[in-house]
Amino acid sequence: MINKTVAAMLLGLVLNPLADAALPMPPAFKPDAPVEQTLRAYPLGVISKQAAFSHHGKAHREIKLPNGMSGWVYDVGGLSQAIPYVSPTGKKQSVTETEAVHQASSYTLVFDNRGMVVDVLYNENGRHDGLAALALQHRKGAIRMEEHAHPGPMTNPNNGGRK
Repeated sequence: MINKTVAAMLLGLVLNPLADAALPMPPAFKPDAPVEQTLRAYPLGVISKQAAFSHHGKAHREIKLPNGMSGWVYDVGGLSQAIPYVSPTGKKQSVTETEAVHQASSYTLVFDNRGMVVDVLYNENGRHDGLAALALQHRKGAIRMEEHAHPGPMTNPNNGGRK
């Protein structure tokens, strides 16, 4: 019994670094980084919530998207300023906050029901004016494999698109 436990622990120690090495590193969200390059390089479908949290840190906001998926919003850029606060005990401290109105943009990680990043949305000046990693990666020639809900003559690859 002890030999099996020791063998399982050793196997876990050996295989754990190999599992971490297989996960691709997503690009960082930086204000001076080219947006399209960041979105094209983001590995979709392989980054879990835990890996995203480990790489990007805690999101500035969590949102529920209209399609029912959850998203983590990371604000990039903006104007940093020191805000003085007084705690209930009377202790004074200064906290640096980023004002999101001055040249600010945001990246939103979109998670599916398995908790994997399936898209990254980029926005400037509010909502609905940005780019999506899924659209950019699809345009660059990545083949999207999806099953059609209603297969028919136009979705049958054997008929060459004829009806």
